[in-house]
Amino acid sequence: MIANVQELYQQTVRPLPTAERLTLAALILNDLNDLSQSGPVEPPPRHGDIRKFFGEWKDGPANGSDNEQIDRDLARAYACEAE
Repeated sequence: MIANVQELYQQTVRPLPTAERLTLAALILNDLNDLSQSGPVEPPPRHGDIRKFFGEWKDGPANGSDNEQIDRDLARAYACEAE
């Protein structure tokens, strides 16, 4: 039994020749276009909570975006490569 759409794709659609996959894609897009013209489409149910991606980003030292320090570091790295 196929558990989800990804498994269905991997087992059934992916092995098809490119021309048949393109034909299948066109059929699906035409079907979706017909649905969208018949009225509003309900979004799929959400699985999970986007808030799990919320958080804080720490950039390391406070001068992480200090352009002068970055220029000095690059100059030092290029000087070492030239030696």
